[in-house]
Amino acid sequence: MECKVIYNIDSNLDYSGFYILYRVGAINEIKGLRGASHFLEHLICHNLDHLLDEFSFYRIDSNAFTTNNFVGFMYQGIEKYLAPYRGEIIDKIVNGGLDETKFENEKNIIIQEYKQYFIDKLDSNILNSERLYFNFYGALGELEDLENLTYEMCLEHYNKYFINPLIVNIAKEKYTHFNYNQITTREEYDAIINSYHETCFKPVFNIDKYDVKVENISSDNNVGVAFISKESEKIALLGFITNILNTGLTSPLYKELRENNGLVYSVSSSYDTVGNKAIFSINTTTTEDNVEKVKKLITNIMSEPSKYVSEEWFNTIKSSIKISGEVKEIFRYKDFGYFINSSDKLPINILKTITYEDVLNNIKELFNTGVFYCN
Repeated sequence: MECKVIYNIDSNLDYSGFYILYRVGAINEIKGLRGASHFLEHLICHNLDHLLDEFSFYRIDSNAFTTNNFVGFMYQGIEKYLAPYRGEIIDKIVNGGLDETKFENEKNIIIQEYKQYFIDKLDSNILNSERLYFNFYGALGELEDLENLTYEMCLEHYNKYFINPLIVNIAKEKYTHFNYNQITTREEYDAIINSYHETCFKPVFNIDKYDVKVENISSDNNVGVAFISKESEKIALLGFITNILNTGLTSPLYKELRENNGLVYSVSSSYDTVGNKAIFSINTTTTEDNVEKVKKLITNIMSEPSKYVSEEWFNTIKSSIKISGEVKEIFRYKDFGYFINSSDKLPINILKTITYEDVLNNIKELFNTGVFYCN
């Protein structure tokens, strides 16, 4: 992307929001810089410290996030209160630079956040499995790299990638700026976010070819169980399968692992987008004596999905995703997932073409290309 862009979306609500997105994340990080994008997200947020009390006064909600592909900053509030701050927020986030005086303290905070994720068996299991099978450390990065980051290293990463932001403005009034190109259609937007920066991520799916650092901070006696598949370009389909396996209290995973057999408290399936591909996974925790039973049930569901996924359930999920899309359309100002994926990667956009047989065949294909990892 060679210029700054504003994507204006009309809204008839008095509540509005906007995002400032940078196309950088874990896919752009090499050894020594793993976690740098997330660290910079934290540092950049300090550019608005002088406004935080006013945000509280006017109930303006602010947050930031780092994914594998994007760093984003999001602001929401009643339009008459948010509008006077929109220009200053954008200027401070885009042009405010980095405050070196905040560097060391923010490093300590980031390290505490990192350790908190690895204390939780559910989080640590999926994070460690992506390390082992893809040599990929995600937005959290690697502890050693975070501890050794310097301000100069962060500044170099900032100057290389935190340029030419994409602003998504969802409000009654359009936001314009002479330095930004204006777009108004989703097609234009999709073309921009699909043109990624170069990626350093090279999928390997082999645990013998590199040295991987696995974190094991948790002290409880539970065992994390993850099933993780090879990367796939069928991102929208993976999203649909995730919904099929894990939506609601009657979904196959929840029903079989928890309700019918009492082996787990919770179970999740998810897909993690990395560049133009995604990694599908199932993740849960259980006691050591239940590990093989859990693996067996997941194997049964994935290898023989027609026994657990009925055509009626397939149609239920199609309806659920369609209505979820209607909800997302209403609450676009608060759903960043709608804007960090192009339309062709959203499950809602394959509802007219996807078939029951497609789902069954691709669940089996995921199982045949996947592995279990237990932490």
